[in-house]
Amino acid sequence: MGELYDMDMRGKPYGYTPFCDNNKDMDGFRFWRQGFWKEHLRGRPYHISALYVVDLLKFRQTAAGDNLRVFYETLIKDPNSLSNLDQDLPNYAQHTVPIFLSHRSGCGVNRGVEIPQKQRRRPLISVTIP
Repeated sequence: MGELYDMDMRGKPYGYTPFCDNNKDMDGFRFWRQGFWKEHLRGRPYHISALYVVDLLKFRQTAAGDNLRVFYETLIKDPNSLSNLDQDLPNYAQHTVPIFLSHRSGCGVNRGVEIPQKQRRRPLISVTIP
């Protein structure tokens, strides 16, 4: 959590840890690789909301909340939408509200990407879902 908190999120309002692809036992749970999500994401990753941070200053500066509200109002009309609100809404809106994906660790494999640290000077919300 500390590493994600300290990362330079390169101007994006959200920072997520990756959903790892190195465990083949999880392949059946990757619903975003087919159908609606595959088409909508157009090669972008689907982010899992088990652990992420929000840069509140950037969130406010970019009107991310207003953008998410517009998407929410559109999607809520379909009872099949937003079954996982905490991850479906940010993933659906990532073309407008970009997400920074940390590749430093979390999969048991170091992907070799080093992201520069910066001082803790932005207010953040952290969320952990067991």
